[in-house]
Amino acid sequence: MLQGIKHEIDGLKLALTQFSDDLRNQVNEMNSLLDQSVAEADVTNSELTNITHVLDQLRLTIRDKETTIAKKEQELSSLENQERDENSILRKVEAELEELNGEMTELETELTAKQEKDLTLKQTINSLKHSLSSKESELNSAKNELSTLEQEFLVKKAEKEAEFEKVRTENMIFNYLLTESASELPEAEIIAVIAESAKGVSTEIIKEKVKGTSAVMVFRLIKQLEAAGLIQTRDGDTYSPSPSLANAMANDK
Repeated sequence: MLQGIKHEIDGLKLALTQFSDDLRNQVNEMNSLLDQSVAEADVTNSELTNITHVLDQLRLTIRDKETTIAKKEQELSSLENQERDENSILRKVEAELEELNGEMTELETELTAKQEKDLTLKQTINSLKHSLSSKESELNSAKNELSTLEQEFLVKKAEKEAEFEKVRTENMIFNYLLTESASELPEAEIIAVIAESAKGVSTEIIKEKVKGTSAVMVFRLIKQLEAAGLIQTRDGDTYSPSPSLANAMANDK
């Protein structure tokens, strides 16, 4: 658009210059003719009048042309001002465009940095996922190993409990003494008295041999030993070792 305006201005300047030159040439020719007519003595008044009229017409034409030239020059000045304004606007737009390009470059730099940071973060996440997967695999292995150990422990525990139950059954006297009255020694004395006789021992004999213990306590302890299955009653008032106690005593020998 600016190139078109400049071309138009250059054309107007050339046309005005040519027109002005043509007018000046015509005026000069008419003045020369007038001078020649005045100089000739035989020129008639009629011819002078005609020449004067023609000169007046040329002067009017020159004024019109000068007016036209002034208008064209005014238009030219207006176009030049418009061109300057448009050049100013163009420079402003170019400055804004340069600023936008600078901002775009900064944004592209930030975008590149963010993309690199995002790539680094993704790599870190993938590394953590791989590490987590490895830890989960190790954890599963540890769980499986723990489960195996727990099963082995339960099996061994069951075996030990069975062994303990067997020992406890075979050694009821010791179990009783440990669980029921570990601090009360009269039970052991009573069992020892009963175990001395295979035929059985009466309550009176037990009371006599277990000294330091009241008759009521002896009777109560006898009933507790009987309830525990360590001794058994024979003939109402006679006590002997129970089969389990007899077997335990035999194994202990």
